[in-house]
Amino acid sequence: MDIWFNLRNLIWREVHLIRQGTRLVTGFGPNNEINRKIRDKARQYHDKYGVYSFQNPDDGTVYYCGSFSPYQNEESGLAGRITKYLETRGGGQDTNSKVFNKINEQIKMNPVAIKILDLSELRIEERDGPASNTFWITSIDNGDIARLIERMMIAFYRYHNQCRWNDD
Repeated sequence: MDIWFNLRNLIWREVHLIRQGTRLVTGFGPNNEINRKIRDKARQYHDKYGVYSFQNPDDGTVYYCGSFSPYQNEESGLAGRITKYLETRGGGQDTNSKVFNKINEQIKMNPVAIKILDLSELRIEERDGPASNTFWITSIDNGDIARLIERMMIAFYRYHNQCRWNDD
């Protein structure tokens, strides 16, 4: 049996640009306009599932790639996921803390863009001898597909010496 995956017309769309020299602090207190602005931008994307990244907007380097799914009270899965990073205490060894700290390190030198992945089609073709089945997926509509694409993107970018913040 053979299984072929074909991702077509991948486009990273910018959600928000964190400017060089910015300093992220945790939480959404009254004096934390930056985090509220980031979360509000993420809320404009109403997808429940998807793939996102943190990138250098100047040269396109992908620092981190992840997937999102529905979160508690958020209509937007992306906003829920980004909120988790921005609520972190930043001192732990969990993924949220590590990525939060990496963003703060990076924005000392470069801006960091939060981007969401758009694709026109994921084609999965299964061939077993003369029989074959083909599935076309035109949106990321469940967690399994989101994680599949996330892992494919991480593997692809690691091949190009990127996704260095993904440490699994």
